[in-house]
Amino acid sequence: MVSDKRQHQGIGTKLMEALMDVARSNGIKTIQGDVLSENHSMLQLMRSLGFSMTPSPEDGSLYRVERDLQHQ
Repeated sequence: MVSDKRQHQGIGTKLMEALMDVARSNGIKTIQGDVLSENHSMLQLMRSLGFSMTPSPEDGSLYRVERDLQHQ
């Protein structure tokens, strides 16, 4: 989570890129998570990082985001 006053400075992008790098270096092939459908900033970040998005089958207020880590 990035505080409101630190939004739009690239911190979330750098954190997600670091997380994906560590996951990749530890042999993790796919990363996925759930994002609230009202969290437009996070959904945009996920989109910009190449994540696919589908409505969560379990909860209509969530999107399931997923990215293959084997290809950059």
